[in-house]
Amino acid sequence: MYKCQIAKISIGYELISKEMEHHLCSYQTKEQPEYLIISHKKKYIPMTEPVFYTSKFYDLYKKGQQWIQLQKSSQDFSYIGQINYSEHQAELFIFTDQIYEVEYLLSEYATFFYILNHKNALLIHGSSILYHHKGYVFSAKSGVGKSTHTKLWRQYTDAIHINDDKNILILEEERFIIYGNPWSGKHALDCNITAPLAGIVYLYQSTINQVHKCTKLEAYQKMLAHLMPPCPLFSQDKQEELIDKLLYLPSYYFGADISEEAVKMIQKVLEGSPDEDKKWI
Repeated sequence: MYKCQIAKISIGYELISKEMEHHLCSYQTKEQPEYLIISHKKKYIPMTEPVFYTSKFYDLYKKGQQWIQLQKSSQDFSYIGQINYSEHQAELFIFTDQIYEVEYLLSEYATFFYILNHKNALLIHGSSILYHHKGYVFSAKSGVGKSTHTKLWRQYTDAIHINDDKNILILEEERFIIYGNPWSGKHALDCNITAPLAGIVYLYQSTINQVHKCTKLEAYQKMLAHLMPPCPLFSQDKQEELIDKLLYLPSYYFGADISEEAVKMIQKVLEGSPDEDKKWI
């Protein structure tokens, strides 16, 4: 068993693929796990219960007190795996020969299930960094270049990557903390560190570097596109309360090219220039 601590939750992993150990090794702990995630290889057996909830990525079924998630392929939407959620244990069933790829995805869902249900936590898609003892999330649609931008931060400043894909934000003593976690996208850039969240930057591509501070309404509209969408597995009321609190943090809309000048511009804004409420060009 691999014993890990992620976002202050101790989880034991009994997984099939050795590749997963590479992702988990930085998060090992000696503490006894509160939750257990176990993988099995299994042939797909159709569910007899009616579907409770459906999405592009998975279908949810409810069997007594247990949630069952059937995961879909992003290529042909066939079922590739299953998660049976219990209070302290999640069983992963892998239906294909792509053991590592499916196990990575299912273990991600199972881990976040326990974190989001037992912490005041949100999950936001983006690339996050630690810079001068503060955490920042750079969020954007896939392909816009958030990973490229944070790579420039690491090139031109002393910033450290926290996570390059899925960012766990936990409200602790009325402030949000970013926690590193092993599920960090195709570049596998993550670090087992924490940082107080100081701001969120929503990126878009531009030939001219320009940034303005978002209003609360703008921040809310942009944020919804990058948060884990609501589903029956999580409390929507709790999520809305956390979003309301997150909106008190500064958010920026940043049009950037791929240059050191782009980093310097948003760096100046984030460090608290007295003109930060104005539009920068």
